[in-house]
Amino acid sequence: MEIEPYEDSRLEEIVELSLRAWEPVFRSIEAQMDADAYRELYPDWRATQSAAVESSCSDEDLRVWIATEESRAVGFVAARLHVEKRIGEIYMIAVDPAYQRRGIATALTQQSLDWFRNAGMSVGATLVTHPHGSRTSRRGSSRFRP
Repeated sequence: MEIEPYEDSRLEEIVELSLRAWEPVFRSIEAQMDADAYRELYPDWRATQSAAVESSCSDEDLRVWIATEESRAVGFVAARLHVEKRIGEIYMIAVDPAYQRRGIATALTQQSLDWFRNAGMSVGATLVTHPHGSRTSRRGSSRFRP
């Protein structure tokens, strides 16, 4: 497995693996919710997720890396620096389900943490925005020592 900077030519691969990674999440949410409420909140999660990934990959404030195996994109991470607060944020991360449990997400997270540390951030955090956008919670964080 290799980690390399994102290139625009990989966008379709990244979007497709993201949809495969998120499908079980949305199936689980759907199974736990009232059907009408689910349709109201997530009328087309695939379109919304595709747009979010495309936006992340084109956002100049985000740094994106992809994990590849045999030239195939199998995961990606999008991260940003909040320089004024000295916080690095993992904004989005996904691994193709066929490649999960192989340490790919860990390697992508480490790539981001190394970037944060090298950029002088004091904290690296993974934040989760709930799908309907009502809350953001800290999912995990690392403090860096000078």
